[in-house]
Amino acid sequence: MTSSKTVAATATTDSSGFYFFADTTGLTRGSSYTLKVAVPKGYKSATPASQTFTWSAIPVLTNFMLQ
Repeated sequence: MTSSKTVAATATTDSSGFYFFADTTGLTRGSSYTLKVAVPKGYKSATPASQTFTWSAIPVLTNFMLQ
């Protein structure tokens, strides 16, 4: 997850594709962050390549599809 090109947090998915950012203390409410997928070996791309959201300290639902 990035904010103004600075990495704010990283996470790795579990076997079902779920990911969780355990430490969100560095995030600022009302600020925009972008989630980007590091495409794993064996896949060509992710759709979308990134998603932007505004942090409001509540769960955020995002969906990426690997191809």
